[in-house]
Amino acid sequence: MKKFAAAYLILATICAIIQLVLGANFPILIALYIISVCGFFSIYSDKLTVASMIYFSICLYSGMFAVVIKTVLWQPVQQNLYNPDTSAIVVFTGHMATTAAFMVAQRFPIRFRAIQNLKQEFDVAGSRTPLFPVMFVIAFILLVLHEHFRPQFTNGNSDAIGGFGGFGAFYFLLVFSFAGQVSRAVSSRARGADTTLAIVMFIMITGLSFAANIKKDVMDAALVVVLIFVFYKLKVKPQYVVGGAVFLIASQFVLAPLIHITRAEQTNKTVAERVDLTMAILRQNNYDFGRINALNDKVYKGFAANYRSSGSYVYPSTANIDRFALILPVDQVTRVNDPGRVTISEVTSLVGQRVLPSVLVSKSPGVLGDIVSWKYGFRTYLTVGRPVVGLSASSFAVGGLPGVIGISFFLMLVVFLVVDLIGGAMTASPWSVAMVVTLSNVAEKEIDALFEILLRNIPLMMVTLAIFVFMARLFYPAAPGRQMPSGGPAYPAPGAR
Repeated sequence: MKKFAAAYLILATICAIIQLVLGANFPILIALYIISVCGFFSIYSDKLTVASMIYFSICLYSGMFAVVIKTVLWQPVQQNLYNPDTSAIVVFTGHMATTAAFMVAQRFPIRFRAIQNLKQEFDVAGSRTPLFPVMFVIAFILLVLHEHFRPQFTNGNSDAIGGFGGFGAFYFLLVFSFAGQVSRAVSSRARGADTTLAIVMFIMITGLSFAANIKKDVMDAALVVVLIFVFYKLKVKPQYVVGGAVFLIASQFVLAPLIHITRAEQTNKTVAERVDLTMAILRQNNYDFGRINALNDKVYKGFAANYRSSGSYVYPSTANIDRFALILPVDQVTRVNDPGRVTISEVTSLVGQRVLPSVLVSKSPGVLGDIVSWKYGFRTYLTVGRPVVGLSASSFAVGGLPGVIGISFFLMLVVFLVVDLIGGAMTASPWSVAMVVTLSNVAEKEIDALFEILLRNIPLMMVTLAIFVFMARLFYPAAPGRQMPSGGPAYPAPGAR
């Protein structure tokens, strides 16, 4: 990982130098570069933890991605920002508060033996039972049900029409099962059937992305594969590089355009109808992806909130990558120069709606990101999807700069403590990889979403995984001395000495 960290630092430095040549605003460039360097220090270590990987992802979203994206597009980092100096102060202050929380959490870790045992038993059970395929099938069925019954969103995902979204809470099962199967496929004891099954799973996940009209599923699956290659220290072969390049090209020029084009037409359509719509678009354009990408650009320009200098960080580019640069929502909030438009009571109400079941509270489709974006005027126009606001921008909307400092530190301190508790050390195991992928979106979450992760998603995840491990042990009693898939210590059967 140290080689990757060194390459990461070199890339950040080269991009920063190019930005100086492009005439970058110095305060914002310094802020983004320091945040990027923080990411380097978090992974340049022999004792990585899942929490340090999550902190690294926050550094990417808060700094590194913005620097790299703007450099690739040959734009200075302040282009399309209306209040760059104040935005630099807010994003830097928020990240330093998050960094302080991360350092405190790493200094005083919490450990429970039961959770460490669950992690080990999950990895072991997956190596000797059909746990991962069974978990994947159940996860796939639940997510298909989720796509069939979930609320249908209109007007850029701001209004919902009926539906039930509870099945989507089990998305983590898809990640854990796929990570487990890929780990089996790359182990020294792998059989052809393990690799074939992992490939079939990936194809099914890709199909689910098309049916759900979202890229997250397939991108998470790709991230699982990348992390397993890194942490299992696999030899990179030419065919793997070619495969990765093909996937990147396909995701950018095939998957993304088809999803964007069909997104505006999918309301009230079943899963099968969404797949039919995708195939119809392919046939109508004679499978010419040049035409499909041109159509995608035309469609994207119809989302006026995104395709304008005030709403897109990369304008005039039509690349839908604004969510990876959290400096944009910070600027969209600070340019109004009116912190505190969102009240604490509104945040409390939203947290209750996201954490408590619908039988206890009445729920609305809006989340804090919607409230902030409406109150600060960057949802006046139609959007391609629900905007990512992030912690710093949402905290500023609640309490100004003091809110950014206080909320970022105390809330992220709890997040890092909990993530470190359930994730532990970053090892060559499906548990570690799946935890990183499942929780990597912490970087783009607002206040209410972080509470949902802490109070609903993580407890549900841990209880569900414990049940699966219990059922695996019930139906497949442990064999003494069976090895972990990552080559870890032998795991004795219950009662063995």
